[in-house]
Amino acid sequence: MIGSTSEHEKTVELIGLRMKEYESLRSEVVQRIGARQQLAGYAGAATAIAATLGSGLGIWRVLVVGLVILIAYLYLRDSNDGIQRLGKHLRLVENDVNEFEGPRRSRTGTQ
Repeated sequence: MIGSTSEHEKTVELIGLRMKEYESLRSEVVQRIGARQQLAGYAGAATAIAATLGSGLGIWRVLVVGLVILIAYLYLRDSNDGIQRLGKHLRLVENDVNEFEGPRRSRTGTQ
């Protein structure tokens, strides 16, 4: 009986730690998505401004627009890769928590 209580406490503690990790990872994903959207907006605005300034479209404007688009693309690509890695880790954390809670639910009879 004492062993099962100790095991139960360890399980509850592990679930709590994994849930904190889960919330932290979710927060990071939300922040990355927000930053990604913000950069896309800035890149679009910079491109529109550079493309419409003045009457002629000089070579420097084309270069500026191209550079802004390239930097935005590279950032968005890397950001997307990071979000996908975090998503995979989030799924692992979810599975761990579900595995911990599965036996606990079956012992207590709760759903």
